[in-house]
Formats: sequence, C-alpha cells, structure tokens
Amino acid sequence: RATALYLSEQSPRPVRTLVLGAPGLVRELRDMDLEVVLAAEAAERWTTSGHDMAGATQGVDTVVVGLDIAFTYARLAVAAGAVRAGARFVAVNRDPIHPTEHGLVPGAGSVVAAVATASGLEPVSIGKPGPLLLEIAAHRMARPVTEAVMIGDSLTADIPAAIAVGARSVLMLTGISTAAQVGSLAAADRPTEIAVNAEELAAVLERMADG
Repeated sequence: RATALYLSEQSPRPVRTLVLGAPGLVRELRDMDLEVVLAAEAAERWTTSGHDMAGATQGVDTVVVGLDIAFTYARLAVAAGAVRAGARFVAVNRDPIHPTEHGLVPGAGSVVAAVATASGLEPVSIGKPGPLLLEIAAHRMARPVTEAVMIGDSLTADIPAAIAVGARSVLMLTGISTAAQVGSLAAADRPTEIAVNAEELAAVLERMADG
C-alpha cells in the first residue's frame, strides 16, 4: 500500500500508470483512484501492432514494477519503453529473491533490475532496502522514523533499510540470512540485535523498550 500512497501524494499526480506486477498491486493503485494500464494488455497491443511502442503505451506517465510471476519479454519491452519515453519509474521494492515454502525464487527486485537494464534508468524504490517505506510508515504514524524497529530476515533488504533511516533492527534467523553472514559484515552494516525464534524476539523487544 505504500506505493499507492506515495503515488497518490505526488505532484503532479499520475495520469496513467503502467503496472508490471501482481493483481494485489493493481488493486491498491485503483483503490487510490489511479488509472491503471496492465503491462500484459500493453504487451499484447505492442505485439499485435507490429511493435508500435507509442501506441501500446499511449498516455502512460508512470511505470510501477513489482513481482510478476508471468513476466515476459513483451512486458519488459513495454515497461522499459515507457520509462525511456519519460515515464516516472517506481519500484515496489528491490528484493532480488523471494522465499516460498518450496525454496527461493526471483523477487520483485529481479524484475525491476531487468526494466532498469533495458531502459538505462534507475527507479525510485519504495520498499526495502530503500528508506521510503519506513519514512512513509513513520509519517502516517506521526512519529520519528528513528523510533522504529525493523524486524526482518534479510541482510540485503530489511537491515539496510533500517540503517538508511537510522532505525534499530532485529535480524531473524528464520529466513534467508545466517549468523555467519552477519559476522562477515562491517560493524556499521550489522543489525542491532539477532533473534533465532519468537521467544528470543520478545526478549529483544523488551530490552529495546527498556533502553
């Protein structure tokens, strides 16, 4: 929802947003009364028109990229084409991998990287590891972002996001990062605390509250 909030507050407000991402992202943008063009539909127009990029992406002034499990070359082409033509480029997040019950798969960041490579331009990143997600959340709560505690399992997304805004962080050793990886980091890049399970997390948060 942070991406939809960010776009709805931009000036000028997006007129037509091309979305390369999941249905949930589309719903969030439409809930904010943003006009959405599906990348799948633009890709079909591009393909059937003999690769008329201007026609396929007509009126698009913003491109939002997230996780798209049906990602195709044609969808990449229209998203990158719209960005090259001047559309605002926004990434939901830059997480390169996505954990599932069957293991790790490419994340939204992998799709974003493809669009960035094809367009030659870098996006504004709303989610981790960029700082905007935490800043938006803190603003909505009317509290300083430095009071936040980021709890996550990624040393490439969650912990860097906390460090970027000066917030504390807890690394959970229940996901994609390990204690050995923490040991190889410079002190400035390490989490404030580490927890191996929910019980340890509760104790860590209690210590942080007392401190």
